[in-house]
Parts: sequence; C-alpha cells; structure tokens
Amino acid sequence: SCSDSYLDTESKTNLTDGSFYKTVADMEMALIGCYDGYQRTTSDGGVAHYVTSELLSDNCFGGTGNTDGRAYQALDRFDITQSPSDNNLFNGTWGDYYTGIFRCNKLLQKLDGTDFSSDPDARYRIEGETRFLRALMYFDLVRLFERVPLLTAPTAENVAQAEPKETYTLIVEDLLFATTNIPADAYPKAKASENDGRVTRYAAKAL
Repeated sequence: SCSDSYLDTESKTNLTDGSFYKTVADMEMALIGCYDGYQRTTSDGGVAHYVTSELLSDNCFGGTGNTDGRAYQALDRFDITQSPSDNNLFNGTWGDYYTGIFRCNKLLQKLDGTDFSSDPDARYRIEGETRFLRALMYFDLVRLFERVPLLTAPTAENVAQAEPKETYTLIVEDLLFATTNIPADAYPKAKASENDGRVTRYAAKAL
C-alpha cells in the first residue's frame, strides 16, 4: 500500500556525495582531506618527489639497508638493471598524486552548491587553499613525468597527456588565485598551534 520509494532512506551515519558538501564545516572537512591527499604522496609507500629529486642529483647515494630492495640504487645510477623488478617504480606515486588531485577537483566542483551564508569569506579561503594544493601536486607531477593528464574536474575517463606548458598555465592560475583570495590574516602566527601546516597567501607567492 506504499509507494516504491517508501523504503529509500538516506543514511543517518554515512556521508555520501549527495549528503556531504552542504555546509562550511563540510567543506572544511573536505579541505583537510585534500591536505591528507598531498601528504599521502610521501607516506603511502611510493617514491616521493623530494626523495627522487635527491637520488637523481649528486646530493646523496641511493643506499638503504643491505637486505632492502635496490630501487633507490636504480634511480641513483640511472640503471634499471640494478632492480629489474621495479619496472613500475612510480605506480604508487602516480596513483597517490591523482587521488589527491581528485579530492581537490571534487571540492572545487561542489563549491557552488554549498551554503556559505554563515561565513561568506570562507568560500574564497577554502578555494584558495584547495587550488594551491592542486597546483603543488601538478608542480611535482610535471617535474617528475613532464607530460601528464591535466584533470580540472573529477572524472574516471582516460584523459590524454597535456603539454607541459598547459600544466604550468594551470599551476600559475591556481597559485595566483590563492595569493589573491586567501586572506593575509587567515592564519596568524599567534595561533600557530592551531594552524601550523595550513597554506597562506605567502606560501602561494613563494611557490
């Protein structure tokens, strides 16, 4: 005697794409997810950009423990025969970066549907920080791989690689937005214990 949709209910405990991204608090949580996406590029087991940069330079040798794999030696010596099984050395790194970029793109996509009436200025600060993080991840990717898919919206499509100039153009656009829209007093030094690690407009200018 009920309609077909009678048993279709929204979860009271699980956040979904439909129930999230509604309030400023939701967007703050999503922004922390974007920060987490970036930190995972160094903590998830892939070869981090800064480690790779050091190994490929003359700053260090690719040495680890005598029972460890030889992936670092392969990079240090530019010789894959040092560790032939590591022919997919950067798979994890690639996936981590695009996971982080996906999170940023998802947040940016949802901005217009969020109610910022309680804190109108938060929108531009959150967008500025998110675009900084996306720019930083693309900056690492374009230096590691040169030609990479340039995603500015969440997608599961197989997107063709972009020319480096296109990637750098997006990086600059994102950083300029961050320098303009993150308030100068967003994260004062007096509250460093609460805000350490957050992006400031000065970080965007420096990058």
